[in-house]
Amino acid sequence: MEGQRARLLLVRVLVPDSSGDAALFRAAELARDSLGNARLAGRLFLRIATLAPSSLFAPKALVAAAGLLPESHDSLLAVLSSTYPTSPYTLALRGEASPAYAAAEDSLARALGLELRSPAPTVSATVRPPVPGRRGPMLDAP
Repeated sequence: MEGQRARLLLVRVLVPDSSGDAALFRAAELARDSLGNARLAGRLFLRIATLAPSSLFAPKALVAAAGLLPESHDSLLAVLSSTYPTSPYTLALRGEASPAYAAAEDSLARALGLELRSPAPTVSATVRPPVPGRRGPMLDAP
């Protein structure tokens, strides 16, 4: 049974379905997370940036590949900075704030078919606001 699961996983990684860059991204993540094969995953992430450079996945794929392919790290970051200088992923990598980062992550999650979690409801205390004016008894005569 374990051999059958491994075979099915390999097929999903090596023969992604025809749904485009999302399928290739998913295959790269499977290679990295389920197979534990960083080199294969890095090459699959690079393939996304090569085959679909205008894809929403391309900058994130380059960031992922840079972390998985140490020999190409510097050149991949140079490509990321020159090709996608305003991408939320490039900005985040530089440590800059990007309000578009959460939106990009949500878009990627939707493209991958993941269910987005709604934020937890905010709990607030029911304390009355302060009331101006005199408090307590007067201690000294006016």
